[in-house]
Amino acid sequence: PGTSAVDEADEVSSLIVNAIYIIGILTFATALGVITSSMELALERILADDHKIIEKNHILVLNWNEMVPPMVRQIAAAIGDGVAPHCPIVILADKDQKQMKDAL
Repeated sequence: PGTSAVDEADEVSSLIVNAIYIIGILTFATALGVITSSMELALERILADDHKIIEKNHILVLNWNEMVPPMVRQIAAAIGDGVAPHCPIVILADKDQKQMKDAL
């Protein structure tokens, strides 16, 4: 399968085969780079929570202050004890998500 650049009889054929080989490598590298970049961007958006949240029957906390972490812990404890129904907690605030997760 394929051809060998070493086995070509004349210089023109060898030049054409090598050019096709190099163009193929560059095309593959470009396609791989584009796919990798788009996957990195999608992963960054997911990790940064820069996407729509579609939830039903959830608890919504608006804004952030020092009272939010204890409140979320109490809600989680109530859910764990079976006192409150299991539902996701969504926090909407201007604060960085990493800082909020670290505080929780």
